[in-house]
Amino acid sequence: MTKRSYWFYALGVGYNGMPLYNQVIGGVGARFKLSPRVNLYGQLGVGSGGYAPSRIDTGSGLLVYPKLSAEYKLNDNLGLALTSGYLLAPDGSSENLTFGAALNYHIRAPGAGKDRGPAEGRYAGYRFSLSQETKFNMQVNGASRGNLSLLAVQADRIVSDRFYIPISFESYRGYPGYGEVSLGAGWQSKYSRAKRFQYFGELQAGANVEGSILRAGIGLIYGLGQDYALRSALSQTVGKAGFRSINVELGLTYRFSLPGF
Repeated sequence: MTKRSYWFYALGVGYNGMPLYNQVIGGVGARFKLSPRVNLYGQLGVGSGGYAPSRIDTGSGLLVYPKLSAEYKLNDNLGLALTSGYLLAPDGSSENLTFGAALNYHIRAPGAGKDRGPAEGRYAGYRFSLSQETKFNMQVNGASRGNLSLLAVQADRIVSDRFYIPISFESYRGYPGYGEVSLGAGWQSKYSRAKRFQYFGELQAGANVEGSILRAGIGLIYGLGQDYALRSALSQTVGKAGFRSINVELGLTYRFSLPGF
């Protein structure tokens, strides 16, 4: 927001101890520059997650998360940071000290801080999609489950005219704190301002609360303009514990660019 203040949005997903425990936190923070290479950060976030009553009590799922971090900048773009925080659930019994380490990448405009013009820099393309997804014919351990409606979020890093890297996250079974996360590779027809339709296919691997999953699908993007588009997809997910579902998505995509890295 300014040189010293910022807003943030953070997603955390468990990989050990409580696999697929997840939480979403948003809030504001401040940066204090101690020297050209050392920064201190303080932030306060509010969010939700962590619904697993047998192991952790977060009540309705409301979380409050103040956190501090100290960063040492290796160069203009990269920094190493140590973090510590206090994660608590106001209407539950969960109170936790947190510790962590991070590698930060500071995205800067091409040419920033250098004796050169922006034209010498490079930008990279991204897509952010928010979709309504319905899972049909869902099965777990051979038992059929009812259709499931949920919201799915996917971010794509455009690598070239034809290839991209998709990362997706979606709620699962309708319970707060449960999710499905995956990462993979995608192929797309070449984008053209003269054509509204763009086709794609993708393969992603990840996990849900049953274990590892594999997801393959095809889809269509219909351009509403240079920035916005409609996105539809048909895919199938298979995984451990006999998990299987057919997925249909329809949503809105926002296309934008950031300095490349």
